[in-house]
Amino acid sequence: HENTDAHSEGMDRIERFLSIWEEEGCRMVSMSCSEHDAHAANSQFLTHLMGRILGEQRLASTPIDTKGFESVLKLVESTTADSFDLFYGLYKYNQNSMKTILKL
Repeated sequence: HENTDAHSEGMDRIERFLSIWEEEGCRMVSMSCSEHDAHAANSQFLTHLMGRILGEQRLASTPIDTKGFESVLKLVESTTADSFDLFYGLYKYNQNSMKTILKL
């Protein structure tokens, strides 16, 4: 099965697709689906959750902002600029997201 022309063509297509992301500076990391989901829940979902929660606070820049608070404002800006569908998808389609919420 692995020696068929169709298999070779499919692998070539996958390599070409992945090279697009690598050329854009993305680092490819090999891992299982379950490892990916665990990492995504503890990074992407958590980031979006915190950004959305803080966004509801209607935070605004002040004359005495610290670098940390500027980072908070950037987090809110970047996460709330993404669609709610993205945020909801990070929650709904990753079983690890609820575990992340429960750890808070």
